[in-house]
Amino acid sequence: MNLCVRNPVRILLLGVLLFLPISGQGETGNKAPTLILNEDDSHFFGSRSAGQMTIEGLHAFADPYANTAVSHLFLCPNAMKASYRSKVRDAIWELKDGRKPPQEEFAKKWVENARLLDERGLDPYAVWIARCRERKISPWLSMRMNDIHNVDDVDNYIHSSFWRKHPGY
Repeated sequence: MNLCVRNPVRILLLGVLLFLPISGQGETGNKAPTLILNEDDSHFFGSRSAGQMTIEGLHAFADPYANTAVSHLFLCPNAMKASYRSKVRDAIWELKDGRKPPQEEFAKKWVENARLLDERGLDPYAVWIARCRERKISPWLSMRMNDIHNVDDVDNYIHSSFWRKHPGY
């Protein structure tokens, strides 16, 4: 099974682990429930249409969390490759070394939608960080430093050129 494709059991488990409630003190001293939400590097891109790859579509991702118990939004912009244009990481849509594009529908949408945003001059993470701050949500970036998705498939689109050149790292 390709780890990029999400199944309901894994989503439920992820939800249980990542939507862990924490307690915060409200202005009146009462404990107010808050949530920390972790957004995966591929979820937004693979679950939306190309028509939603706009500033409005990016805002529509963050806006539903405003005025809810979500107090912190952790955004993961990368695995081995970045879901945005980067000076130090291959972008998810870059296929070097003659690799073929992904075949699964979710992965194809991820690659294409990330590329579309880049072509349109939109950095989704800069947009989301600004929007979260406007909506009183604390934005964070969580970087995957040693991602091991699909390592059994050396030619997989998800692998960076660095990893392919230096598999021992």
